[in-house]
Amino acid sequence: MPSPTASGQTYQEKLPCLSQEQKILDSPLHVKKGNLFSKLSFAFALVSVILIVLLFSMIPSSFKPGELTLPPWGLVIATQLSCLAGVVFTILSYVRKEKLRYVKGIGALLNILILTFIVRLIVFARMMG
Repeated sequence: MPSPTASGQTYQEKLPCLSQEQKILDSPLHVKKGNLFSKLSFAFALVSVILIVLLFSMIPSSFKPGELTLPPWGLVIATQLSCLAGVVFTILSYVRKEKLRYVKGIGALLNILILTFIVRLIVFARMMG
């Protein structure tokens, strides 16, 4: 609905010479908000969980002195990037005020838990030396 001017008339009523196309172009747009960022947040949370489980499954059950086994760097970098992307898309979904659905809530919760888990692992590794 067009906003009224100071005289009480709407902008479109004040200028009757406008064509129908100009009236349509001057009317406010109602953009339908989607939930793209919520879905991406949820998808990256699931990818992060799968990659973290894969990383922990590569840890050998027994260690021998002097033997060091590291996971592939590509897998580590992919895990870090998917975790970062999940957090960014979670923030974007809240900034765009997308509707709260289970996908948004679960995605946000998983991304926050994963980020907290990774930060705690980093702090623990630094404390251990």
